[in-house]
Amino acid sequence: MGIYQKLIYPFVFSFFILAFSIHASTIEGKISKNVDGDTVWVTDNAGEIFKIRMMEIDAPEWHMPSPNGIQAQGTWGEIAGRYMEKLIPKGTVVSVRNYGKDHYGRTLGTIFVKGEDINLKMAKSGWAIPYIYCGPNEYENDYFQIHDTEAYLEACRNARMAQKGVFDPGHLLTEMPFEFRMRVTGRKPEKWVGDYMTKKFYRPDQYKKVDVCARIFFSSSAEAKRAGFRAAPNAEIDEEMLMEAEF
Repeated sequence: MGIYQKLIYPFVFSFFILAFSIHASTIEGKISKNVDGDTVWVTDNAGEIFKIRMMEIDAPEWHMPSPNGIQAQGTWGEIAGRYMEKLIPKGTVVSVRNYGKDHYGRTLGTIFVKGEDINLKMAKSGWAIPYIYCGPNEYENDYFQIHDTEAYLEACRNARMAQKGVFDPGHLLTEMPFEFRMRVTGRKPEKWVGDYMTKKFYRPDQYKKVDVCARIFFSSSAEAKRAGFRAAPNAEIDEEMLMEAEF
C-alpha cells in the first residue's frame, strides 16, 4: 500500500468498525488536541491518549490528507473546527462514551461535558450533519434508542430550518463531507442508505433519494432489513452484481 493510500483510506472508511459494542465503556479525561469538527484527542486520567472520532456526526473536512496535499472544504471546515474548539477547548474535562475502535485505531465515542452531549450540540449548531451508520451485525432492537438517533436527525432539521451552519443560504454547503471524501479519493458510494422517516432503504448509488436529515447508512441490505427497513422500488438487486458493476 502506497503512502497516499495509507493517508487516505482512514477518511474513506470512517465507520467500518473493527470492534464495536453497544454496551459502551467510559473514558474520563481532558481534551488534549482539537483536530476538526468531529475529531479530538482526549488524554484520560491515567495519561493514555485516545483519538476520538465522534459518533453520529460528520463535519466539513479541515485537514484531510490526499495525493495532492492537505484538502479542506473551504471555510466550512475551518469554521466547524473553530466552533468545536470553542465548545471544548484544550483542557476541558470530558466524559467519553466509548463504543470501541474502528479499523484504523480511532476510538468511536460520544463526548459529554457536565452531562451535555457535545456530538449532539455540533449537530444542533448546523456545523455537523448526522452520520448514523449501522455496521455488520450491529443492529439490535434498541439500537436507535441507544444512539439517540431521533435527536440527531431532529437537530439537523431544526438547524436547516433556522438556516444555521452549513445550511446558511448565504454560505450553503452543497457537498456533504462524505461526498467530498468520495470525490477527493475517487471512490463510489458503498453504503446502503435508509430513510428513517419512511423506513425504506436504497442502493448506495441512490443515496440522494434520502434527505440528509433522515439518512441511516447500513453495511448491507440485509442489515437494513434487520433494522426494519424495506426495499424501495428498484433498490432490491443482487449486491454482488452491484459490486461488479462498480468495478
